[in-house]
Amino acid sequence: MFVGHYVMIRLYGILSCSLFYFSLYSQATDTWKEELNTHLDIRPRAEFRNNFMLAASDSTMPEIFASQRNRVHLTYQRRKLKFLASAQEIHLWGKQGKLSKTGSINFYELYLEPSLTKNLSFRIGRQGISLDNGRLFSDAPWSQQGRAHEGIRLLYASSRLAADLIAAFTRNYATHFDAAYSPVTAHTYTLLLVQHVKYALSKQFSFTLINSAEAFKRIDKTSGHYLRVTNGGRVEYLFNKLYLTLNGYSQYGENATRKKSVPIICNQKQVIPSIKSSCG
Repeated sequence: MFVGHYVMIRLYGILSCSLFYFSLYSQATDTWKEELNTHLDIRPRAEFRNNFMLAASDSTMPEIFASQRNRVHLTYQRRKLKFLASAQEIHLWGKQGKLSKTGSINFYELYLEPSLTKNLSFRIGRQGISLDNGRLFSDAPWSQQGRAHEGIRLLYASSRLAADLIAAFTRNYATHFDAAYSPVTAHTYTLLLVQHVKYALSKQFSFTLINSAEAFKRIDKTSGHYLRVTNGGRVEYLFNKLYLTLNGYSQYGENATRKKSVPIICNQKQVIPSIKSSCG
């Protein structure tokens, strides 16, 4: 019943020993060039659900259960190299009539990030992706499992410009645990391409562009793929305590039955702190 907790405690102990060893090694060589950090994150949550994600029905009984995320972070950095591993176990209490159940044991993030130059690096592996305000791409910190993608990400960052090129994919994931508590299993695309650029013209004015293309398998899984493309961006203006922003996105492509999707345009205006309007 407590196998998941035991595994996480043993893993944390191993990582802590590794931290002690590498810390001594780093201090003996060059404390400014090497750094190893680890920490444990435990987040319990109690939930009450009644017709959650389902049409209202008298035959569906309300549900009360608790979940707990146990996550161990390990980050190693040295000049021109970063390695991050974030292992997690999602434990369930009182779910589906069971006192204790392991929802998932998985890596939330696991990647290697070499630096090519002072401003340019690329990240390989499983990683959370959060762009702009999270409207299109978010690492879903509100959920117990979070949200991550597997692939390659090219990152550029300077004082005024931040840019990303991302290529992500999905594969056949293991089915030992509940897919609902996996950070990657919910994705239905086979290939995801993303371009993100944010440029600050001044301290007050900046703009963001996001373009993405997703390839999905058709329903019969024998007649190729269909594409969904999203284009858009945001303009932001900040002056003292006044913040104004305008963003819009257009989405088009095909669906699984080869029907052309009608372009959907979503615009959002915000004036903070007094006025706010948005579309769903």
